[in-house]
Amino acid sequence: MTGVSGTRRAQPRARIPTTGTRRPETAWATFAAGTGWYRNNFELSPHDAGKSVDLVFDGVQQESDVWINGRHLGFQPHGYIPFHYDLTPYLNAPGQKNLVAVRAINPERNSRWYPGSGIYRSVSLRLHDPLHVPIWACASTPSGWVRPRPTCR
Repeated sequence: MTGVSGTRRAQPRARIPTTGTRRPETAWATFAAGTGWYRNNFELSPHDAGKSVDLVFDGVQQESDVWINGRHLGFQPHGYIPFHYDLTPYLNAPGQKNLVAVRAINPERNSRWYPGSGIYRSVSLRLHDPLHVPIWACASTPSGWVRPRPTCR
């Protein structure tokens, strides 16, 4: 496939279904269940040595497990909530590959009108200097509320 600039874009190697199938045998709209797997490799450069690394998910529907280099980082039971993991202690040395694996589970008989499945929002790898403000550590409240000043915890 050729883009506007004349460069060739690679076609996806595999397609993972991200929506359910309507089950007509029930009165309520329900969607098929399933499990999807995602895997990706990345390497840190020598310039990134000593930095802390977070993997941030803006949305994975509906339940998810995340691994880095075979180490289970955690389980997230809610599909509409962003979450993140600190990868720093589990990373290979700069220049070596790291493998991230994500399992997304859409449980059986989901009745949401459009639940979707899998990674449906952005995923980012964020590198920080050792001294930094942690992700989501600061919040501000609008003026007129009980706490009118920005706060950090």
